[in-house]
Amino acid sequence: MSLSILLVEDNNYKRQKIMDHIILFSSSIVIEEAHSFTSGSKKVLENNYGLVVLDIGLPTYDRVGAESGGRNRMFGGREIARKLLRRQSDSDILFITQYDAFSEGGLSLSLSELRALLMSECGDNFVDLIYYDGSKTIWKDQLTSALKKAEKKKT
Repeated sequence: MSLSILLVEDNNYKRQKIMDHIILFSSSIVIEEAHSFTSGSKKVLENNYGLVVLDIGLPTYDRVGAESGGRNRMFGGREIARKLLRRQSDSDILFITQYDAFSEGGLSLSLSELRALLMSECGDNFVDLIYYDGSKTIWKDQLTSALKKAEKKKT
């Protein structure tokens, strides 16, 4: 049985690197993409995925041409995860971010503080929070580990 994945990521380069690594891990995995909070939210409410991979900060809408995609939602991925949890989805949730600190509306969190918060909010659905650094490979090892964990839970 192949794992179905939704990857919600607005950065084209980062999204492609993540997809390349997932395909390298297993060519039988089915990957769908969303590029914003709105398109990601729509897909998680309409479909059931084995694993949902979320960027933390997302634009409100898909970027088209020179458009900005609307307001940046610093915790957009967290908001999508909440939608999944409200509908009692059994999808695993993996977060990947390029940022090591987060601040919005008076809330400031380090990466480790955010990991603890997401783990608490997502419970058994939480897989990991990965820090993506394109100049290093540790994120790939962490992604491989997360994919193995998700596959094991779905079999």
